[in-house]
Amino acid sequence: MPDVYEGAPTVVTAFFAIVPKLAIMVVLSRLFGLVFYDLASSRSTLVMLCSLASMIVAAFAALSQRRLKRFFAYSSIGHVGYMLMGFAAGSIEGLQGIFIYLFIYAVTSVFVWTFILALEEEKNGRALYFTDLVGLGTTNPLLAGGFMFAMFSMAGVPPLAGFFAKMFLFFSALDGGLFRLAIVGVLTSCLGAFYYIRFIKIMYFETPKVWFVYKPISALKGLMLAISRIIILFFILDPQLLVTSSRLRALTICTS
Repeated sequence: MPDVYEGAPTVVTAFFAIVPKLAIMVVLSRLFGLVFYDLASSRSTLVMLCSLASMIVAAFAALSQRRLKRFFAYSSIGHVGYMLMGFAAGSIEGLQGIFIYLFIYAVTSVFVWTFILALEEEKNGRALYFTDLVGLGTTNPLLAGGFMFAMFSMAGVPPLAGFFAKMFLFFSALDGGLFRLAIVGVLTSCLGAFYYIRFIKIMYFETPKVWFVYKPISALKGLMLAISRIIILFFILDPQLLVTSSRLRALTICTS
């Protein structure tokens, strides 16, 4: 997966980073909620092992990355691991947590990949390294500020949207008696917070060797960045619509 993310054009990478996960999780929710509902106890162990492997491998593999696209490939693996916690719980609350997480993950991913596309235009399409973000807080504070909040959200820092999403999944795992899985999820989330917050250090506290002035990004990219940033920042103020709709969707699947 990291090789595919790195080798494909960023527009294609962004598509495959968001859309297939939405489709796969919806299909799995139908399979686990309808077809294999009576086999919840036997499939729970398998799904739990997949969740553990995804979270642990992604958390440690991401630490050694230096390229943005490869880093977010491992980050994506970790997020799928969190979503699998909801399937392992085998409950309506687990499915509800998955749908909430999917929405917030998709919104945050839209911001991240739009951000990468905007930077690649300035760098003439070459591969982006972490060092390309050095000094961004000074040269383009709006872009850097939005990326900072997106990273805080992915790390699960309250009160941003990502914290809300992880909270639902952790509580569903606890309600399902999966205490070890929830503990591993919290620990890997703490480890993930280290390498997400590392971007803030790079953008704001490191001095670039060569200063680079960014041109204004296109109106479409600016609109996508603005909408996703507003949702990340202010979702916690009124989450009821998503909570209610995800609950109804989970009930529909489990009772049909």
